[in-house]
Amino acid sequence: IEAYLKKSQKVAIAGAGVIGLELALALVNIGKDVTVIEMMDQVIPRIADKDMAEPMQAYLETKGVKFMMKTPVQGVIGKDKVEAVNAGGTEVPCDMVIFATGVRANTDIAKELGLDIGQLGALCAAPTLQAYKRGRLCPDIFVCGDVLQCQSAVYPGPTMSQLGSSAVKEGRVA
Repeated sequence: IEAYLKKSQKVAIAGAGVIGLELALALVNIGKDVTVIEMMDQVIPRIADKDMAEPMQAYLETKGVKFMMKTPVQGVIGKDKVEAVNAGGTEVPCDMVIFATGVRANTDIAKELGLDIGQLGALCAAPTLQAYKRGRLCPDIFVCGDVLQCQSAVYPGPTMSQLGSSAVKEGRVA
């Protein structure tokens, strides 16, 4: 990405999650023209309520980040190089596209072991990060990183962090 950025000025970022927004801020801070395209109606949709997300979007807009909300990226336009993205039928000129659209937990081995998979498609674990099998705690199987579903501190339900910083801390606990 760093090498390609040297010859790019207009960057489209698909996804307004934590990683997409962090990238957007970093890129505008080095002088890039950034448009974030998000299919949901707010930034960080899996993490925050709209009233918490709006100030974050407003702050990024003051820094120069442009947003297209409720708009899916439907394709990349260009033959030998990126010229634009098709965002909900609108052509958005850019010379670089970064997809920050989330992570899907690879739970194949966990399914083979019969471990409990939560409603978000990741592994259920106790606060000690021990896995569950048929609702019972497994004393010798621990879960951390992208495959972990945990209790949200914001919402009354589960969430998935899927950030490197979280995975490092979870690894220490596990």
